[in-house]
Amino acid sequence: MKPELSTKKVLLILEVWVGTYTEKFYTEVQETILARYNKTFDSSLKAKMMGKKAIEAARVFVEETGISDVLTAEDFLVEREEMLKTMFPTRASRLIRHLRAKESAWLQDLREQRKAQVLSEHSTSGSHRHHFELKTQRHGELFSLMHHVVLGDDPEVKQGKPSPDIFLAAARRFEVMPL
Repeated sequence: MKPELSTKKVLLILEVWVGTYTEKFYTEVQETILARYNKTFDSSLKAKMMGKKAIEAARVFVEETGISDVLTAEDFLVEREEMLKTMFPTRASRLIRHLRAKESAWLQDLREQRKAQVLSEHSTSGSHRHHFELKTQRHGELFSLMHHVVLGDDPEVKQGKPSPDIFLAAARRFEVMPL
């Protein structure tokens, strides 16, 4: 027997998707960029970059790989952005289409709870607004059902994950603090 999926489980799945599923796109792009310089992108470098603001992660990327003399952190971000711009809308949409087709009742449940004002969920993503919008542009209805979304470039988020800034900012936006 299939376990019943609650709204909270659905939102957790989406949270994991936004943060984890799309992480492989960053990895693929960064591997492609480094391949031009006969360098590799490994898990230790990825760990040093994760959770940081974009420019901080870019500096780690070019400095740790020894390519800072041929590629600045700013130029890396521009190049990465162009590559991600084509990946996010198409590839990320596949997963959400799959989730919708398989469990269309989730959305109806979310809509009903939102109408009843009992849905007090949020989403936090270390992504900046532009990347989040690319990832979710075809699925605005789903994310509009959340009470709020806090992103990595939010003015209240001074430090990236694992710092608690993003989660504290999300908690402050509820009318009543969540338990």
